[in-house]
Amino acid sequence: MLVCDLSSFASIETFAHAILSEYPKIDVLFNNAGVMAIPYATTQEGFEMQLGVNHIGHFKLTALLIPHFNPSARIINVSSMAHMNGTLDLKDPFFNAQPYHSFKAYAQSKLANLLFTHEFNDRMKHNDKHIIAISAHPGIAMTSLFDKVETSSFMKWMKPLFGKIIPSAKQGAKPLIMAALHPQAQANDFFGPGSFFSKEEIKTSKMSALAKDNSLQKGLWALSEQWTQHTIKEN
Repeated sequence: MLVCDLSSFASIETFAHAILSEYPKIDVLFNNAGVMAIPYATTQEGFEMQLGVNHIGHFKLTALLIPHFNPSARIINVSSMAHMNGTLDLKDPFFNAQPYHSFKAYAQSKLANLLFTHEFNDRMKHNDKHIIAISAHPGIAMTSLFDKVETSSFMKWMKPLFGKIIPSAKQGAKPLIMAALHPQAQANDFFGPGSFFSKEEIKTSKMSALAKDNSLQKGLWALSEQWTQHTIKEN
């Protein structure tokens, strides 16, 4: 098993090298790992942890792996409907000036996933290969993502009940698998369950106006290149 710590550039580089030594060609990359609504923390490079792990780490990993993608490969960026509450201040993305709020930072990072998807496709549309990025979200699924969430004592008391009514991790993975394998999936699609608690129906989900904001997409991309010292290109 290979381990990648997305809060560490050194770990990402070691992981990418190990992957490419074993799998020189890649068909699908799931940018899925993440943290949710945690107390304030920073990555090893000093970025706010949620944006650092959920977006910046994935940006760097994608940049390292994409020269080895097969034609028609897919990148699946896992977002959340929490992005609907997300905003992104390009002048203060790490909450240095504004007060930190764990769920606000999470929503920001999930908005960043969609901005990344759109700008990636815009930059790749004139290339010879047909690599596309697609977004997906699991709705609410019972995974270990909830383990570190900042919650009230009431919510902690309610967690065992949620485990009985919330779809399983396996069910939450269905939209991600569809994004990777559906023959008619297109760039910028956003797959998700029919509702937050749906266990079967899968459909293309709505996204916020900010997720489609071209200037915000390009601004985040430029900052991501600066933060990671990488650009994403095929070769």
